Amino acid sequence: MKKIWITIMLLSFMQAVLAADVYKWVDAEGHVHFTDDPNHPGAEKIHVAPPPTYTPPPLPKIVTSPEPRKQPATAGYATFAISSPENEATIWDNNGTLTVSVSLSPPLRQDLGHQLVYLLDGSEVGRSGNTTFTLSGIERGTHQLAVELEDDAGRVLQSDQITFYLHRRSLLDQSGEVSGQAIPRAKSAPRAPQAPRR
Repeated sequence: MKKIWITIMLLSFMQAVLAADVYKWVDAEGHVHFTDDPNHPGAEKIHVAPPPTYTPPPLPKIVTSPEPRKQPATAGYATFAISSPENEATIWDNNGTLTVSVSLSPPLRQDLGHQLVYLLDGSEVGRSGNTTFTLSGIERGTHQLAVELEDDAGRVLQSDQITFYLHRRSLLDQSGEVSGQAIPRAKSAPRAPQAPRR
């Protein structure tokens, strides 16, 4: 509030100064002086032009159109989920191969730029317009699998992430089989002939 009163007082003072008459007088040494006192000896009134003013033109009105409402990429899809493998599934495959299937209804709208993005452990491993995708070279252990449905505008809906466990049979399996094949056993080396006794 104090600042407002100071501003008002300054503006009033400036207006009073601009409205006052200005006089000049010359001293004995020839120096010119200016004053607002008309009673000073030798004072002469001078004409002071009003200060220039500038009135800017009105700014044009900026009309902003409302941003179109974004529709989710899955608009029109009643079903979108990973159907195979099931969550917490255990997969036995010595090559580390896994086939992923996605349930999607109605069919994927590739005409609208829709595509499926497959992710393994958070990293993209492929893009496809098919609801079936094969991954290979997966290491044994616990993995997270997810599928994203992406449209041409980059809008994404991610499916529920599932977890699966990949196992590979070891050559030292006690069953003596690898993927149903028997492991050939090494033949024992022949014994060296014994020297005759004396």
